[in-house]
Amino acid sequence: MKMRRQGARGVLAVTAALLAAGVMLQLSGCGDDDGAPPPWAGPEAQEAYLKASNTEANDRFGTTVAVDGDTVVVGAYYEDSNDTGTTGAGADNSGWDSGAAYVFVRSGGVWTQEAYLKASNTDAGDGFGDAVAVAGDTVVVGAFWEDSNETGTAGTGADNSALQSGAVYVFDVSPLTGLTLGPGCAPAAGSPVSLLLAAAAVTFALRRRRSPLGIQRTPA
Repeated sequence: MKMRRQGARGVLAVTAALLAAGVMLQLSGCGDDDGAPPPWAGPEAQEAYLKASNTEANDRFGTTVAVDGDTVVVGAYYEDSNDTGTTGAGADNSGWDSGAAYVFVRSGGVWTQEAYLKASNTDAGDGFGDAVAVAGDTVVVGAFWEDSNETGTAGTGADNSALQSGAVYVFDVSPLTGLTLGPGCAPAAGSPVSLLLAAAAVTFALRRRRSPLGIQRTPA
């Protein structure tokens, strides 16, 4: 059995609920090019059911979610493949808890997975996908258990002597999707969307603060 952090489960559930509410409000509030909201068309309905292209038990797909217009990025920070970069298939699960992120794009009302993202220096236990963000063509993925001792922006992540120092990875996804992803509808300051997303960010920060530090994670 893999080691899991059970104490933060309730906080994670609240974060997910707040994010989901914010996403639904943001998507339903996006209007035409003139910024006008769309006319009310009846009750909200589930539009899509998203799953990873390499679904496995305990990957925690959906722990983190980011939305920008027609683009959704989903983190799965317990995903186990040993792939690196953007060309893997997730078939080899020897990289336990290395983590992954998935990019979905909506076109013609249909959601499709367009990219499977892994760290350039994938290592077991890094938790890549613990945090995700998207703006236009740019996707940012956090890995707060990554262990390299690098500084700045020119490192390769080869020396793992700095336990749980963490890292952030920036991807330009336009070559992967073949699409130019325009910016989504930005929620106005003080709007229900912005307040929900802010609450989700605070809740996620609390979850991070309550997580024990300095522990060694070992596969069973």
